Formats: sequence, structure tokens, C-alpha cells
Amino acid sequence: MVSATKFMFGTDFREGSRKAAGEADLAAARAEGFRAGQEQAQREAQSQLGGLTAQLARSAERLFAPDAAPCANV
Repeated sequence: MVSATKFMFGTDFREGSRKAAGEADLAAARAEGFRAGQEQAQREAQSQLGGLTAQLARSAERLFAPDAAPCANV
């Protein structure tokens, strides 16, 4: 029977052996996340604006259609 061997992750978790993220790394990550969030928000806003513009155009077509019912008696 084969004896089991303990799995070693290959990472040394002793103090000082891991490179901590520096302030510059954190600032770069935050800036990238902020930029990505702004781009996503802009895409979503453009999509919503396009949908609302199309809806407005359809409503205007129905309102100004030649076969539209006449308005109330004046």
C-alpha cells in the first residue's frame, strides 16, 4: 500500500517571506477598478438612453400618425 504524503502548497507563510502589496500597487488597483466601474456605468447609461430614445420615437410616431383619432371636440 502506498503511504500518503502531505500536500505542501509551496508557499512559505513565515513572516517576511511574502511580498506585501505596496501603496503604489493598491493605488493602481483602486484606479483600475474605478476606471472599469466608470466604463461599465457609461455603457449601461448609453444602453438605457438608446432604449428610451427608441421608445420616445415610437410614441411620437403613434401620436403624429395620419390615421390617429381626432382630438376631443373643440
